[in-house]
Amino acid sequence: KPESEGGGFEERYWSPVNSPVFGPDKEPDKEIAYIIHRVEDVTEFVRLKQQGIEQNKLTQELRARAEQMEAEVCLRASEVQDANRQFEATNQELARAEEASRLLAEVAESARSAETVDAAISRSLETICKLKGWQLGQAWLLDDRENVLISAPGLFHADFECAAFRKQSLETRFQKGVGLPGRVWEANAPAWIVDVTQDTDFPRAPLARDTGLSSAFAFPIRYGQTLFAVFEFFTPETRDPDPHFLEAVNKLGFRLGEVFERKRTRAALRASEERYRALAETAKDAIISADREGNIVHWNGGAERMFGYTPAEALGKCLTLIMPERFRDAHQQGFKRHLETGEAHVMGKTVELAGRRKDGTEFPLELSLASWGTSEGIFFTGIIRDITERKRAEAALHESEQRFHAFWDNSPSLNFLKDVEGRYLNVNKEFERALRVSREQIKGKRDDEVFPPEQAAAFQADDQQVLRTGAPMEFEEVSLQEDGPHTSIVHKFPLLDAEGEVYATGGIARDITERKRVEEALRHGEETLRLLVDGVKDHALFMLDPEGRVASWNTGAERIKGYRAEEIIGQDSSRFFTPEDIEQGKPELGLRTATAEGRFEDEGWRVRKDGSRFWANVVTTALKDPKGKLRGFAKVMRDFTERKRGEESLILQVTNVLVSNRDIRKLLSAISASIDQLVPCEYASLTLYDPAINRLRLQVLHGPDGTKGKEALLPLEGTPEGWVFAKRQPLVLDRLAGWDIQHLLRAGVKAGCWLPLMSRGRVLGTLCAASTHEVTAAEVVGYQGRSLLNLRLLGQVANQVALAVDNAEAFHQIAELKDKLAEEKGTLAQEKLYLEEELACDFDEIVGESAALKRVLKQVETVANTDATVLIQGETGTGKELIARAIHRLSPRRDHTFVRLNCAAIPSGLLESELFGHEKGAFTGAIMQKIGRLELAHLGSLFLDEVGDIPLELQPKLLRAFQEKEFERLGSTRTIPVDVRLVAATNRDLAKMVADKQFRSDLYYRFKVFPVTVPPLRERSEDIPLLVYYFGQRHAQRMNKQFESVAPEAMEALKRWHWPGNVRELENLIERAVILSRGKVLQVPLAELNSPVEAQADPRATSSLETADREHILGVLRETKGVIGGPQGGATRLGLKRTTLNSKMRKLGITRRDY
Repeated sequence: KPESEGGGFEERYWSPVNSPVFGPDKEPDKEIAYIIHRVEDVTEFVRLKQQGIEQNKLTQELRARAEQMEAEVCLRASEVQDANRQFEATNQELARAEEASRLLAEVAESARSAETVDAAISRSLETICKLKGWQLGQAWLLDDRENVLISAPGLFHADFECAAFRKQSLETRFQKGVGLPGRVWEANAPAWIVDVTQDTDFPRAPLARDTGLSSAFAFPIRYGQTLFAVFEFFTPETRDPDPHFLEAVNKLGFRLGEVFERKRTRAALRASEERYRALAETAKDAIISADREGNIVHWNGGAERMFGYTPAEALGKCLTLIMPERFRDAHQQGFKRHLETGEAHVMGKTVELAGRRKDGTEFPLELSLASWGTSEGIFFTGIIRDITERKRAEAALHESEQRFHAFWDNSPSLNFLKDVEGRYLNVNKEFERALRVSREQIKGKRDDEVFPPEQAAAFQADDQQVLRTGAPMEFEEVSLQEDGPHTSIVHKFPLLDAEGEVYATGGIARDITERKRVEEALRHGEETLRLLVDGVKDHALFMLDPEGRVASWNTGAERIKGYRAEEIIGQDSSRFFTPEDIEQGKPELGLRTATAEGRFEDEGWRVRKDGSRFWANVVTTALKDPKGKLRGFAKVMRDFTERKRGEESLILQVTNVLVSNRDIRKLLSAISASIDQLVPCEYASLTLYDPAINRLRLQVLHGPDGTKGKEALLPLEGTPEGWVFAKRQPLVLDRLAGWDIQHLLRAGVKAGCWLPLMSRGRVLGTLCAASTHEVTAAEVVGYQGRSLLNLRLLGQVANQVALAVDNAEAFHQIAELKDKLAEEKGTLAQEKLYLEEELACDFDEIVGESAALKRVLKQVETVANTDATVLIQGETGTGKELIARAIHRLSPRRDHTFVRLNCAAIPSGLLESELFGHEKGAFTGAIMQKIGRLELAHLGSLFLDEVGDIPLELQPKLLRAFQEKEFERLGSTRTIPVDVRLVAATNRDLAKMVADKQFRSDLYYRFKVFPVTVPPLRERSEDIPLLVYYFGQRHAQRMNKQFESVAPEAMEALKRWHWPGNVRELENLIERAVILSRGKVLQVPLAELNSPVEAQADPRATSSLETADREHILGVLRETKGVIGGPQGGATRLGLKRTTLNSKMRKLGITRRDY
């Protein structure tokens, strides 16, 4: 002890090695005292020695003794120092072991506390860096697929910024033996690098130098002998290897490997459990678990869908819940037997059973059952699949197999199957019959065992080609049959198993021996036909492909058209037509007609190669294969130019003769002579329609006995003449049975042709040319060797006859009119002033003499000559459109268009398109451009009815168009200027709608430049008699009826009725009256008027006009049982449009419950 502490010695530690120096321990129970005693002797010795040396008083003996004792003490002290050093080493060893144990415990604990493997790795890296003072740590995971070490994102820890180093690590892959991680992997042991920047086997040395890294070490993470990862650590300091530390981390690697493996196993187990749970809940099959008592403990969604029970309804219930009753006892016994003895016929197997749904229906199912046990006991899990569709499919497959076998054995083809060795597996009955070998004889044999060598070799060679290519192929094979060699087309194909390997070949052989003979005959016939076609000189015979291009060309075509075959083949056939015909699309029309009808015959001008024209008769025939597919066209063309000129000359002569005769009797004689000249026949007749008697007047032009001029009246029904007159079509008959033909039988007519006489779009009568011979329909119009186109010639005659007859009738009418002209001249002069006044006012459709109506007409006259906008207001049915038309007819725009648009009758979504039009593709369904009503009314008048129904969102655009006089179509940016006079009409209170924000005020004031209010019919009852007679006469004339008067009481009732539908309601009522009336007095159905006297007798009886309207509409709707539209609906009964009635019902608050 130092002097400051009193000096002397104090026991700190006593090692057993001291005993040889200081003597053995004689008194163990007094060890401490003994040790102190010994220490005191030494202390005393030291003191005496020092004292003797200092005082130099010791003797030589004492000096020798002291030296001897000193030597012994030094010896003993050296031994003590060795022991102390060994002790310190042991302490250091214990400290290192304690430190390694703490490192192992803390890192393992941090890894165990993490949720996932990645989190455990990250925490381990962080803990090691923290405990051992390393600044950077990263994990390299083993990629089993590529057999390399990779650094995964997130498995990295650093105490400083090292993004570049981290980025390169993520991009680096280490193979075994490469780099520090690779060396650790290869040695399966830790490794240490004192300075990575100087290590030549460290690939990242330059970047480590830039990052400031120096020393590094790494150790493997293993589970057993399997490498999991390599941990790598860095520090900016330069550190020497620490073998003890490396040994510690090597042990740590094993411990972490166990931790990571357990976590990975648990994560895989959890994922497996989640997948099982998700699979069980989303599986289409039912998955059901039950305990040893047979009660359901798990019920997935598939079970709910399959059996109809919810989990709440099924859980805890016995499995017999889903079994048919007839199987429940057997199930209970089998379940009990399994629990007692372990016997189970279905355990671990897949069986088919029957199930029972909640609704009681049964269905087939497939069950796979397994048992499993836990600490809670034994459980059973079944996977159940509904096999209803499979059962149906199996039944269908069985039926299909039956059909296949029926087809196989009854097929007219030779069918066979062979294995890959060429041995026959099956043949059909036709094969047996044709090749005279039975199915039993040929099964298992090859071709060379059954057929002649040459034939068998050919069969086998074809089979080998199919096997080599693995694809279907077609061959032509010859087989020797009972009646000689037969040629067949054999379709051979491979049969593949589930792995795509060929396991057999099949074949279908179709005998084409007869077809070969026919083809040979056909080739011979085609050659003969070709020689024949080329030999025809006066007919152009050529073929077209389906697109109309010339495909063949004969000598006659070359002579008529001037083209050589090499010049024209492949060219479009439209070059034979005139430019006018091409512009009208006649070439395409002829081909389309031939395609649709099979044949098309035409005459017209055609063009030769030199540009000259000729009149051609052309017959086009469509050529189609047996399936109806168009293959081309055959054309036969003849040059009829000379005949055409002759016909035209003849027609011209006939026309001159007919037109020069204005007297009808002389005209008939001229017609007779003309027909005999153009179309010689035994019988010809002419009929003219007499509208007074609704019959045809027959005039025989000439008969077989030379008679002329016979007349008769023919009905329009049942006679050929009447049919032609009604249908406006020619009629050709070779048999007259079934017709009213007494007039023809008397003349001996057996067949004939009838044509309508058409002039200026109307039918005047008919023309007939007939024969007294038994001929066909074709011979009727080709009589005496003339061509079939005499029908066309007869049609031209009919046109000229119609023109001549029409002229003669017109001449006759003109003569009669001249006679009447003088008589009517005076009357016309008297009426002239009245008619001029009527025409000037142009109010011919507006009937009435009331002051209220005259007031309106005066307003119309005032505003009509201006371009001012007019707003016509009034109730529905008051004639607002008539007022609008009158304004247009009296305006300077009368010669231009009056366009009307009912805004309430068009859906709001389409109203904008109707007004402004749209471009193609402006919206879905806009397949073409459309001109709007506004553009159609340019320079004219546009009448917008029911403007109160224009949607608010459309009103600004409409206002702009009227103010700026321009607009754009929907989908267009081009502005279109318009000059339109606007007339609007409504039965709604626009001012109130403006106040209620239902109508824009600016548009309202734009409409209300000149308002005209049309009075309702109840305010001008004095006009009702005039309207009754006006409507009565108009509808009576249309129905071919006449009436002279209306019952006075009926007229009074009509005048008293308040007419909610106004003039329209009155017109419809009068129309019904005309229909119901039988005599000269118009019978008005007053029962349809609901007590008109009471309704008008006391105006105070009803609270308002709206109440009366409401009650009247309800009464009519009750009578029609709620039907609004249609001929028997309420709208028709009230004389209203359906949309107007719906609008009125909404306004009056009428719902379906009210009627």
